[in-house]
Amino acid sequence: MNNNFDYYPQDDKSTFEQIPLAPMLSQNNGHAKGYSLAAMWLGIASAFCTMCCCCFYLVAPILSVIAIVMACLARRDNGKRMPGAAIAGLILAIVGLIAFAVILALEIYFLSLPDSELQQLIRDSVENNFGMSFEEYIDAVRNGM
Repeated sequence: MNNNFDYYPQDDKSTFEQIPLAPMLSQNNGHAKGYSLAAMWLGIASAFCTMCCCCFYLVAPILSVIAIVMACLARRDNGKRMPGAAIAGLILAIVGLIAFAVILALEIYFLSLPDSELQQLIRDSVENNFGMSFEEYIDAVRNGM
């Protein structure tokens, strides 16, 4: 007996040809999504460490370089197209590297100043920001403001 209501999708070749591949996965290697997410999180960590964490400041360029490598690997595995998370990670890693370079240059500049100029710079900064001399500010801090 022939039942007209039986349907087996594996026999229908047209349905399989119409299903598009996921945009984050390539046919050769499905690691693009993992690489792009790793790049994004490492980029976030790099930017955060550079701008917010003084104790992890020196880790930031290492995280940035790894994030850039991960973004490039995601692009390679995704058919020369970079996923959105990889782009975000790449941008944050570059921002982290630039911020690190600027902060490092400022540190080198301030450390190279003679003591008298550095002291005068601190005194002027305290006077402009708090409206009192450096000695008054130190006394106020010691007394609990």
